[in-house]
Amino acid sequence: MGDGIKKCFPVLKYGIFFAAFAAIFITELIILLRPEPKLNTQQYITEVAFPEYFRTLDEQKAYANAMSTMKLSSACCITNTTWLTPITMTDVTGVVRNMAQFRKKKQFFKSDTCTKKNAYCPCACDVKRVLVSGIYVHQNIRKTHHVGIFTSDACCKCTNVGNPNNH
Repeated sequence: MGDGIKKCFPVLKYGIFFAAFAAIFITELIILLRPEPKLNTQQYITEVAFPEYFRTLDEQKAYANAMSTMKLSSACCITNTTWLTPITMTDVTGVVRNMAQFRKKKQFFKSDTCTKKNAYCPCACDVKRVLVSGIYVHQNIRKTHHVGIFTSDACCKCTNVGNPNNH
């Protein structure tokens, strides 16, 4: 009986080795054959890479309504806010960039204009430019998406005509 075990032991030793090799091989094969996430798909860009930049139209309406309750106004100037989904924007270095805009999810940029409440207001109403970030499409060997810095019309201010200080 001892001889039988000795004769079978090498087979068991090689069987365990074969089973371990097969498990590693199958695991590696599964890893290699599984689909990689496509880095330039709408879903990846809007839900994984840059989710905070993109909204559906319904999400944007809710966001705009929430923002309108926090609207600041001055005694003389009325701020009129619109939300834009531009195809191109000029970045702070002067380069015109193609903005990433998708059919269902878009980037919305706030744009304010100012009007004077009445002719008796002693100041001039001005829109100040602010810096905003946005995702643009960079066309190199393959299309990639990058964060860029752009300017936007926002923040309506009442500027005294005779006084250089802003209110």
